[in-house]
Amino acid sequence: MVGMNSILVKSKKKFEERFGIKIKTFAYPYGAFNNDNIESVKKAGYSAAVSVISGEIQTKDNLFYLSRIRPGLFTPASMIHVIEQINK
Repeated sequence: MVGMNSILVKSKKKFEERFGIKIKTFAYPYGAFNNDNIESVKKAGYSAAVSVISGEIQTKDNLFYLSRIRPGLFTPASMIHVIEQINK
């Protein structure tokens, strides 16, 4: 577990140095995560993380397993419709 946290901290720092920006969010590789991963991501200093769970509702309760709308499953017109519905 300590090894995972160390890798997350080091990679976050390298990205921040390389791109000159603060990295705040994390994407789980292949969307796979568990409670230990969530804790490691939090300890590494991230404020949120994305999964591949399908959905559009986000709350403060799921900041470390945010869902996504997968555009590859939509036509451009249907994606616009989904976004318009979210913004109502």
